[in-house]
Amino acid sequence: MLRIIGFAIATLVCLPAFAQNYGGTFTTKNEQGGTVTLALKQDSASNVTGTLTGNNNTFQVEAKATPQGLMGKISGPQGQLYLTAQFEGASLTVLLAEPMANGQPNLNSARRIVFTKGGSGAAAKTEKPAASDTDGQLTAFLTRNAWCGFTYNQHSGTSTRERVVFGANGLVSRNSGAQTYNSGPAGSVAGQYGNSEQGRWKVADGMLHLSQDGTNWAPQPLQVTQNSNGYPIIKSGGKEYMQCN
Repeated sequence: MLRIIGFAIATLVCLPAFAQNYGGTFTTKNEQGGTVTLALKQDSASNVTGTLTGNNNTFQVEAKATPQGLMGKISGPQGQLYLTAQFEGASLTVLLAEPMANGQPNLNSARRIVFTKGGSGAAAKTEKPAASDTDGQLTAFLTRNAWCGFTYNQHSGTSTRERVVFGANGLVSRNSGAQTYNSGPAGSVAGQYGNSEQGRWKVADGMLHLSQDGTNWAPQPLQVTQNSNGYPIIKSGGKEYMQCN
């Protein structure tokens, strides 16, 4: 698999500079017509705790409010679920994902629940949503320009540059080049090599998906922040990608 983006759960690209306040009581209706209540408290350090109650069950919420949304977990008698949430207008959209054997969230079976604050919401939505404005924003964001990354290994003296291009035709390409420097009795020896990869990409449900064959897709969530000058940075797998000059 084309390894460009690593693990994180995020759904929106247009991010605020600071984390929002997720404190309050949010409700919705489940498919049986019962009320589901999400009660949250947020402290000054952006730690969020509370409960998720419905169907005579109560789950404990432990999460963190970040510029990318609310991220954490819920715990109950049956185990734990990954939780992420974002405000979409007046609604709070929550995604719940079961952990797989490797500890990663199973995004293919994630449940999407839309809550409203301080009142009874619409019926809980557990089906996969259709393409949304978020998908369009993320697509436009990724295709706006090429993305470049740079890493340096101080132990080996190897510097690596990457250039990733998300094409409007659904193809994604990654070109990388590395330079190495080795010192020995004969002096310093420099070497360089390059590598190119290509695959397919798409955006669905606010997530980036990658594929080598166009049939088997793997979700590759990304985290977007801003540098001190306000330019966007994609953070993933311990790497940072910025707009190429």
